[in-house]
This record gives sequence, C-alpha cells and structure tokens, in this order.
Amino acid sequence: MTAWEVDRNAVPTRGLGRTYAEGRAAMHTALQEGGSETFHEWRKRAKDLRHQLEFLSWIWPGVLPAVAHDVNWLTDLLREANDLTLLSAMLHSEPASADERGNAAVLRRLTERQHALWHDALRAWSRLYAEKAGAFSSRMEAYWSASRAS
Repeated sequence: MTAWEVDRNAVPTRGLGRTYAEGRAAMHTALQEGGSETFHEWRKRAKDLRHQLEFLSWIWPGVLPAVAHDVNWLTDLLREANDLTLLSAMLHSEPASADERGNAAVLRRLTERQHALWHDALRAWSRLYAEKAGAFSSRMEAYWSASRAS
C-alpha cells in the first residue's frame, strides 16, 4: 500500500479519542484555574473535536452530527466569552475618560456576562465530556465497527 492509499479496515477514531482527552483535560484546567487563557485553550481543543466529529459524522449519522452540533454550541459559548475578554482588554487600554463610572459599569457587565458564559460552558461539559477518554474511544470504535458491518 502506498502512502496515498487508504486502509479500508483502519479505525479512524484513535485520533478522535486523543482529541477528546485533550479537550477534557483543558476543561478540567479551566474549571480548576479559571481565567480567560484556560477557557480559550479549552475552546481550541473543543473546536478540534468538533471538526473531527463533523468529518467522521458518516460513521453514525444519527448520533455524531448531533454531538458535533452540541460541541459547536459549546465552542460558541467559549468564543463569545473570549470576545468579551478581548473587548475588556481594549477598553482597559483606552485612555481614562471623563466618565470613569460609566466605563467601570461597562467593564463590570462584560465580566458578569463572561462568567455567565463560562458557567453555561461548564454545564454543557456535563453532557459532552462526561465519559472518560477510554470509554469515549471505545464507543467511537464500536460505531466504526457497526458502520463497517452495514
């Protein structure tokens, strides 16, 4: 078999399990440490998972597209929270204005919204990252085997 040929019996889900494990670990780091950087890192790992699920959705058409949709919703929450981080940083870098109380109120509201988004993302985790990585990988391999038997 050449480098360009595909082994039709190979299991394409091993990388998916690794990506899932990396996302789950990033989520735990965000939960333990908090902060914009850790939540942004989690978002990147969740996006990796979403793209792989979308690519492999033909394996289990009734399930994987729905999981990919849920992961997309999670990444949207984390993206919006990251956007608020960037907006807050931009407002902090502006020179002081005559309306300091107004600026403080805007920054406080941005922080409140960001924390609400992080909270919603962590709630979404209970469904998306509930399994340990080994169990997730085993389930994906079972889907792959079932698709090959059809």
